[in-house]
Amino acid sequence: LLADDGLSIQLDGRNLRSPAGSLLRLPTMSLASAIANEWRAQGDDIDPATLPLFSLSVTVVDRVIPQRDAIIAELSGYGRNDLLCYRDHQDDLAGHQQDQWQPWLDRLAKNWGITLQVIAGVMPIPQPDAAKFTPLIAGYDDWRLGMLHRATSLSGSLVLGLGFVDAVIDDEKIFT
Repeated sequence: LLADDGLSIQLDGRNLRSPAGSLLRLPTMSLASAIANEWRAQGDDIDPATLPLFSLSVTVVDRVIPQRDAIIAELSGYGRNDLLCYRDHQDDLAGHQQDQWQPWLDRLAKNWGITLQVIAGVMPIPQPDAAKFTPLIAGYDDWRLGMLHRATSLSGSLVLGLGFVDAVIDDEKIFT
């Protein structure tokens, strides 16, 4: 069903709601259709593991929208200590990390003017450019912010999360 504030899905004649009771309003027909298909595929018992888009959507509705500023601050924190900035001391692993991770840091510098320092070890280092993450992240709408939060939380890297949301890295590559 189309409304001024988005699309809703009905199950058994009732509007689909989040676990917290919020009406689920979706931004696109393709997302609404995909979630409706997830629900159509359910059997007698509902299996949450087979509802990934619904799960992400209710996270946006119940957590991202009401806590937008806190989510932005949390994501900015990932940028201040991004996983890709901490390399191993061993040459073999450090070389592999350089080959796999540095292109993503270079993309960040090129596209957003954010240059992060890299160190061998795990001791935190100051990242002067990290302050630039907050306005970048704040520019995302609630839905992209929710995807960024999920990708960043799962990968441990805001830099990789940004690549995922911008569709330049897929789910397999982000974990490789």
